[in-house]
Formats: sequence, structure tokens, C-alpha cells
Amino acid sequence: MHYRGNILVYSNTEEQKQHFEEVLAMLAKQQLNIKPSECLWGKEGVPFCGHQVGHESISIAPSKIATVFEWETRQKTCDIQSFL
Repeated sequence: MHYRGNILVYSNTEEQKQHFEEVLAMLAKQQLNIKPSECLWGKEGVPFCGHQVGHESISIAPSKIATVFEWETRQKTCDIQSFL
């Protein structure tokens, strides 16, 4: 899996190199460049648009929902109503 900006390339290991070369060729044709230092290469999962995208799953990035898990549990009815 490779990620750069808004480009996510996913393939199984046999096709990965070919797919990535095709993407690079399309970018070069449009005179668009990428910085290798800003790319993620060969990762099991990558952050993408607020989600964590992996080989077998897509989930919300933990940093996006951390605050929700830190909320106090409301005990009184009036506290629940005011929260809602």
C-alpha cells in the first residue's frame, strides 16, 4: 500500500509494482511530481482522509474519536437531556 497526498495505491504484492509504475507514468504525463520523502511505502495501513485504511479494514482514525471516549458518563436524566 502506498499513499501520497490524495493518491492511494493498493494491490497485492504481485501487482503492486506494476500499479505503482502506472500511477507514476500518469503523473509524469501530466507533469506532476511527487516527493519520495512525503510518501509512505509498503505499509500495512495508512491514514487517509480521517480514516485508517489497511489491507483488511477501514476504521476511523483514533485521533478523530479520542475525545468521545474521554467524555464523562452521564448519570442523571437532566444531564443526559442537556447533552442531547
